[in-house]
Amino acid sequence: MLTLGRLANWQLSQWVAAEILRGENRTARLARLEKFIDIMDCCVKLNNFQSAMSILAAFNSTPIYRLQSLWDNISEPHREIVTRVRETMSAEKNMSNYRSVFKSLASPKIPFLGTYDGTAFHGTFYATNTD
Repeated sequence: MLTLGRLANWQLSQWVAAEILRGENRTARLARLEKFIDIMDCCVKLNNFQSAMSILAAFNSTPIYRLQSLWDNISEPHREIVTRVRETMSAEKNMSNYRSVFKSLASPKIPFLGTYDGTAFHGTFYATNTD
């Protein structure tokens, strides 16, 4: 079932990938890639994991992932950001890294809604009545 949230994620990922590929040469594409890495980092710092995951999905899309010459030339700080976000958002162990980070953060925070596909209404992330 295609939900509005999934559609918005897909559109954001497609837009990010298209914007990176719109660079007229390797230098322009590298600058665009690093700009989106910065934006992804800002999303994480603002506790917006939904947008961060959409940008990460764009990086993992075939057209962007295969641009090895770009990935080989990103700066070390940008490489560290991508590595950190990939580790945080890893699907391993039912996204346990993400879940523990998300749980430890103060509000406001925007969750990655993909985790709710299999755990909707699971008490982990929803407020419970404690009265």
